[in-house]
Amino acid sequence: MDNLDVAILTKLNALADRHGLKPYEYVATLDRSAKSLGCAIRFETPAETGDHEAAKVRSMYTALGVDRTGMLHGGEIAVLDAIDHALSVAPKSRTK
Repeated sequence: MDNLDVAILTKLNALADRHGLKPYEYVATLDRSAKSLGCAIRFETPAETGDHEAAKVRSMYTALGVDRTGMLHGGEIAVLDAIDHALSVAPKSRTK
């Protein structure tokens, strides 16, 4: 894991917070395989996530441009840009 990985995951947690989600209500895994074009994020919704939270997760995925396979594709900069854009239009933080 390097500083770009940390930046991506930190921004994702901030975005999740804006959508009213806890970090354990979704799973994001960085994928650096050849199929991911340099960097991708694979998303999953844990089975324990309730229907209300799952709807919030789907809303966050839509804002990010996550495809039907649960992936956000692109290089590091493209992934960070997608997260930054989603943060710019996300509701204000709901915690605190």
